[in-house]
Amino acid sequence: NYAKPNFLLGFAPMVLCFLICDFIKTRGKTVKQQLLMGVAVLASFIVLFYQSQALYDTSEKNGIAVSLDRINEIYEFPQTGLRIIMGFAFAICVFITMKRKKIEIPKYLTAGWIFAFFCYFFRTYFKETGARENHGNFSWQMYMGGFVVAILSFAAIYKAYHEEKVTLKNFCVCMCVYFLQIMSGLFYFYKLIMGESYLV
Repeated sequence: NYAKPNFLLGFAPMVLCFLICDFIKTRGKTVKQQLLMGVAVLASFIVLFYQSQALYDTSEKNGIAVSLDRINEIYEFPQTGLRIIMGFAFAICVFITMKRKKIEIPKYLTAGWIFAFFCYFFRTYFKETGARENHGNFSWQMYMGGFVVAILSFAAIYKAYHEEKVTLKNFCVCMCVYFLQIMSGLFYFYKLIMGESYLV
């Protein structure tokens, strides 16, 4: 929240999902812990509101609106869906590998996927209005969602390999996909240096 306040919009729903699942699983025996966790997230929302009021002039009539513009982009540019899938290529590869080897998906990786889902959800259906309409704030959390899933996927596959739950071949395949994603990012960075505009 300190680095980019809107990252909380993906994090808070993820925490809520885990709290609900935990409440059902324990049949309400951990209500006190859940309330404490909820208060911590609520405090972050207060900071988010303060930053919004302090950083931007309220007279500019900025706001948040539900929008289907991003959905229209996907239909107009079919490669957008492919780009999203390729952006998660490494994480998908790790997920498939662990499922094939019947390895339990770690809770932290599940949390990462839920976080990324909500980041993409807000990026797809919400946008800012007014002076901040073209700032792309909802889009930035989308990139953070992909980054978090990639880091957690790396931790999961490395742990599985270290514990000899996956073979060296499986691990190398995942790392090759990871390397290709890094090379893709470097190529994108090169295009930015050459003067092309970035995609939000």
